[in-house]
Amino acid sequence: FQNRKGLFEEADSGTVFLDEVSNMPSSTQAKLLRFLQDSEVRPIGSTVSKKVDVRIVAATNRDLKIMVAEGSFREDLYYRLNVIPITLPALSERMEDVEMLTEYFLRKISSEMNGRPLQVTRKAVDKLLSHTWPGNVRELENTLKRGAALCAGNQIDADDIMFIGGDKTWPSEVTDPAKVSLTIKGGLLDTSQRTLILKALTDNQWNFTKTASELGIGRTTLWRKVKKYNLKQELVGA
Repeated sequence: FQNRKGLFEEADSGTVFLDEVSNMPSSTQAKLLRFLQDSEVRPIGSTVSKKVDVRIVAATNRDLKIMVAEGSFREDLYYRLNVIPITLPALSERMEDVEMLTEYFLRKISSEMNGRPLQVTRKAVDKLLSHTWPGNVRELENTLKRGAALCAGNQIDADDIMFIGGDKTWPSEVTDPAKVSLTIKGGLLDTSQRTLILKALTDNQWNFTKTASELGIGRTTLWRKVKKYNLKQELVGA
């Protein structure tokens, strides 16, 4: 056992990804904090600590600030991890990524199934795009794995797409732009939705915070849509 390396020693000069760090028990939180403070590990069976150089990337789908306030996550560990925070919008706020992620996951699933080639029909894609994805990217991956297991042959059709917990879909049409989130269809925002964004921005004097709130999307998503559709503010009298 003396030659057996632990996770951080094995990753020396590399990166360790800690997924769902919010689920880490308090005892493990204390050990991780100690490592982050000292950058030292003690190999199994040894009485001597060893310095290692490891980059830590941690991910969570919960608000650690709230957990700190509740006492379920260490405040000192939170600040140790929170060096360069990156907030990734929920999949429901970036539906244009669904098709790209579908292609990626199909290649991954194919490799896991001994190279069995997989395709998805347009109807199946439309069904994926109609879902609101409360389980985010993991739900999309598992839905495609389920579809691959259910489909006949190598093609996943709409009937092979099953959502655990019910089919949560977007509203059929936007009735009140001030209260209803953007409806995504066909993988892209259609012309009417592009117009909706531009109108909301104009009505709010291009105040992104207020506009995003009215549209029911995040500021980051709004910025991405403005850039994607090359929306520009028209200056009166210019």
